[in-house]
Amino acid sequence: MHKDFFTENRLRLKGALQGGIAVVAAYDKMQSKADMAAPYRQESTFWWLTGINFPGWILVLDGESGSEFLVRPALSRTEKLFESWLDDTAATEISGIATILSRVEYVARLKLQSAKTFFAPKAFTYADIGAQPNPATAHIRTELERFSVKDLEPVVLPLRAIKSSAEINAIQHSIDLTTKAFNKIYQSLSAQKNEAQISAELSYEFLCRGAKHAYDPIVAAGKNACTLHYTSTNLAPIKNGLVLIDVGAEYNGYAADITRTYAIGSLSHRERAVHQEVAHAHADIIAMIAPGVGLTDYLAQVDTRMKLALKNLGLLTNDNSEEAYRRYFPHAISHGLGVDVHDSLGGYKEFIPGMVLTVEPGIYVPEWSLGVRIEDDIAVTGDGQHNLSCALSTDF
Repeated sequence: MHKDFFTENRLRLKGALQGGIAVVAAYDKMQSKADMAAPYRQESTFWWLTGINFPGWILVLDGESGSEFLVRPALSRTEKLFESWLDDTAATEISGIATILSRVEYVARLKLQSAKTFFAPKAFTYADIGAQPNPATAHIRTELERFSVKDLEPVVLPLRAIKSSAEINAIQHSIDLTTKAFNKIYQSLSAQKNEAQISAELSYEFLCRGAKHAYDPIVAAGKNACTLHYTSTNLAPIKNGLVLIDVGAEYNGYAADITRTYAIGSLSHRERAVHQEVAHAHADIIAMIAPGVGLTDYLAQVDTRMKLALKNLGLLTNDNSEEAYRRYFPHAISHGLGVDVHDSLGGYKEFIPGMVLTVEPGIYVPEWSLGVRIEDDIAVTGDGQHNLSCALSTDF
């Protein structure tokens, strides 16, 4: 993205701060093992506002004066010797921000603005999946505790949820790269020996095109597809049946997220029936999306449609049995897509043009040792929706 993109994003945020000051930290570098750093992934809002992909930086935006500055990290000689780092000139060229301060200058500048309201991201802990947050966000909140601090998410996420044409084009490019990788795999399925080989082929296709994985790829054959975030990719030979592949490229900061479930060898009647029900539901659910449709209404319509699919397979007999329904369809039908693979939809109550989201119905039957999911990436338009990943066939 050009620096003008990040400049425009900052202008939009400053206009929404109502005179307050936003302080957004880049993620810290994390240890992998011994003296090795883990692969770095930038904090999404910080990247959306600056384009900088290096740790330790801080962004400050003043909604009243319109001023803005970056705070450079204090790097040791050893860090500069062993790790890539960003100098002030390059930071300005990437972000369009001319003023860059030291940490000492930053602290002094904040003291002069102590009467204002500060906005900073909240440190979320995703306890349900056992994940711990990057410490950088919590550190900034601690530094700002002596001031009046509000959460930045209710201000910035509605802005991020409505994508500009440049953002949709970036998402489309990542989708196109992902589609090429899927098609390459599909054409050679009979030659693929195991899950690990398929995963390696996908990585090769992305790397050769200057992209990376937006998330750990899921390649799950047979009963493994019933584990929603299965990432083991074992070396056991794939037997006849279904293999679920959930993968997305990330390019120029934006992600794709696509799933197809393919056949290897001959299929049973059950496998064909489940795939057919998911495919039909997938098409029907995409057609439900249009500007002005309430998200609550959308979810209710999805539940009705997915329960019908389960009834057709003999897996559900009682509409009121939420436990039985969620046994076979245990995840959300949609999530936002953008800088984050699971991007926020901004707290809006209805679909709005410019939103991009996934549609991913799935049916998982552990007792039949199979799982099927079909997922596409959908942009809400002025008069309906556009399937950004429609070039990739859902045939199996």
